Amino acid sequence: MKQLPREQRPYEKCFMQGEGSLNDTELLAVILRSGTSGKNSLALAQEILKFMESSSYPGLMGLMHVSVQDLMKIHGIGQVKAVQLKCIGELSKRIAKADIPATPFFIIVFALPFILPLRTPDFPVSYFSSSLIQSIIS
Repeated sequence: MKQLPREQRPYEKCFMQGEGSLNDTELLAVILRSGTSGKNSLALAQEILKFMESSSYPGLMGLMHVSVQDLMKIHGIGQVKAVQLKCIGELSKRIAKADIPATPFFIIVFALPFILPLRTPDFPVSYFSSSLIQSIIS
């Protein structure tokens, strides 16, 4: 990993630009933390995603549908990393199913990170009171 320029290393890139700047391979590399002999975490993450391409659910979605035993067929993925990846998938499912109250406060809190980068004056957020938005932003 040290051979990569600092701004291309997943941890550094995340720290400097935020987690949204990471691609699927980089996100997976951060979760894996380390690779195996002769293969860093980025290369291992690429191999996992390549393995998923041959499954019924390509890409990251495949992690939720592949078995621990199938993950362990990938060189560098032992029981611990396979279980960690399956748990990340389960955590993602639970987050996606979480009940979010449909109050203006929660709508703004959850939507604001997606709305602010748009900077569009006609966006529906203008229907909320400015005092409520200011109290959330500050």
